[in-house]
Amino acid sequence: MVPQVKKYPWVGSECGTDVPHSAKLFMAADQHMINVGAGNGQGLLLDDQLLHGRTEHCDTFNNDPLCSNKDFQCKIVEVIAFK
Repeated sequence: MVPQVKKYPWVGSECGTDVPHSAKLFMAADQHMINVGAGNGQGLLLDDQLLHGRTEHCDTFNNDPLCSNKDFQCKIVEVIAFK
């Protein structure tokens, strides 16, 4: 695949029970945004219109930003549900 696929698992799966609080922040949402990953940055943040986003390193996943510019415009948002 292009770009290269990377996996960022939750840091707690490697740390055991000694996980800092900032790494336990998985998801947040309100009428203005949806956020996945937190603690010293937002792993993935989408605005209420799903048009603008931001990606940064976060403690939850110890990830690199998901694109070269931390602020970006969404072209497509795909939602997958499991039943």
